[in-house]
Amino acid sequence: MATQALHSAMVDSGGINREHMVQARLMQAVSLALTRGEDLSETMTQLSDYSRAHFLSEEVLMRLYSYSNYLAHQQDHERMVEWLDELLAKKGEQVAMAHAIQELTAIFLRHIGSHDVYLHDFLADLSA
Repeated sequence: MATQALHSAMVDSGGINREHMVQARLMQAVSLALTRGEDLSETMTQLSDYSRAHFLSEEVLMRLYSYSNYLAHQQDHERMVEWLDELLAKKGEQVAMAHAIQELTAIFLRHIGSHDVYLHDFLADLSA
């Protein structure tokens, strides 16, 4: 009984979706701080650290359950991390940062609408 509960908790994509909401809110906070001319250091660090941890947790689940689309999903994570790194490198260049956060947000939303939907369905099938 405890093993089934642990398995269900591990494949619950509700936690993944909550993490997506945190990432989206952090991206919005970066955009807002940019328009206000505020210091972005703390928010950017939070977005970068949180996103990396989230991607890693998804990748662990995919490997644990032998997810067949792991490589493409993981490569998309790598592209988003590269965008985060570019965004961090543009610190102080407000126009370039605004463009970069818009691009990152668009990539993030496409990722959720494709790769993460497939992963969600895969995990839902496991817990059914």
